[in-house]
Amino acid sequence: MRTRIAPTPSGYLHVGNVFSFILTWIRARQYGIQILLRIDDADRLRKRPEYLDDIFRVLEWLQLDYDIGPSSVDDFEKNWSQIHRSSLYENLLNKLFTHQDVFACFCSRSQINSVHDETQCACMNQSFDQHLPHAWKINTKEHSISIPDVLAGHLQIPLSPFIIRQKNSEASYQVSSLADDIHFEISHIFRGEDLLESTGRQLFLDQIIGPSSFTKTHFYHHALVTGNDGGKLSKSAGAQRQSLMKQFSKNEIMQAFGRWMNLPEPYPNNISDWIEWMPRQVL
Repeated sequence: MRTRIAPTPSGYLHVGNVFSFILTWIRARQYGIQILLRIDDADRLRKRPEYLDDIFRVLEWLQLDYDIGPSSVDDFEKNWSQIHRSSLYENLLNKLFTHQDVFACFCSRSQINSVHDETQCACMNQSFDQHLPHAWKINTKEHSISIPDVLAGHLQIPLSPFIIRQKNSEASYQVSSLADDIHFEISHIFRGEDLLESTGRQLFLDQIIGPSSFTKTHFYHHALVTGNDGGKLSKSAGAQRQSLMKQFSKNEIMQAFGRWMNLPEPYPNNISDWIEWMPRQVL
């Protein structure tokens, strides 16, 4: 059994990231599940050395150890960056390319954002032109998919067409994440409920390529950590402008995590004590 902690070096880690990592770590240690540190650095434009360094520093600070993955920034760049697994993503894209519902999308980012109903994409019937830059999209035909969730049971999620390859020829997050989860044989995924759609999209793609180990994955979609305005925390919205270590003590993080989980006080200060203290849950 194996799970993963999958941060992105596109901003400093925020409380929402860390709470998800702590929850993943506790459940993994309670049930003897291996932990993989998988840093998703496919977005080269937003990747920064200081953000990458912050991931290692915060995990060490919180004593969130892991069983598989890079030991340092240098080790990550040399051996674990997603650039070293580009052939996996290319192979998956090649399998998807032959599917009859994959089409060329020439829409700009602003055009995509302006279309609220993606089923109305003007490119739906476009053919591929190797001489022009375009994304690959897959038509889900308003398909819905059932997601097996540990907490909520089976959730029916509607799917609209989505990008599988970007205009720069790079695999989309949905493709790279699925390929990595299959490659690393991930059996348990703990993620925020805002990623339910991503889970559905990845299950949809997995069905197309021929069901893999991903089909049997156990999913746990937890509640989001929200800001003072009630909205979810995100790096793109500037949720974190400096390292958490400069804003909170480790004890403050653990106390806030306990309140987020709606557990009775007092909470353990040391992460290792949570393994026995936190009520177990069938996974």
